Amino acid sequence: MANWITTAIGTHYTGGYPFWESGAGGKSRFDIEEALIDLHFRPIPIYVNQYSDLDPDYQTALIEGTLTGVKKGDVVFIQYQLMNRRSFIKEFIWRCKFNGAKVVSFIQDIEPWRVYTDAELTKKLQMVVMTLTIIIF
Repeated sequence: MANWITTAIGTHYTGGYPFWESGAGGKSRFDIEEALIDLHFRPIPIYVNQYSDLDPDYQTALIEGTLTGVKKGDVVFIQYQLMNRRSFIKEFIWRCKFNGAKVVSFIQDIEPWRVYTDAELTKKLQMVVMTLTIIIF
């Protein structure tokens, strides 16, 4: 059994950590990521994109390639926000579970979730409830 943590790639690292433009939330996210890697969690690099025209076959191939090492009984720790389209996140979670992994959602900063409309929040929560455990900080 292995433990995995999603790590964001394709973002700005000007401040020395991903999501630096997000202020303290970006720094905190980076610190947790680094701490879990120090505790021997394996990183799963997630390319951050918001492309609405991402080819579904390409998306599937990208996710399958990313999850090559994830096996039955592993635990995948997902930090939100992933900054990807919902279809990408849903498929990522589904494929983790299909591989037999347990998925844990970690919402690093709940404050941004408070500004969503009910419809937007419902869509966000539909992704999170697909996971085994939800941790809100």
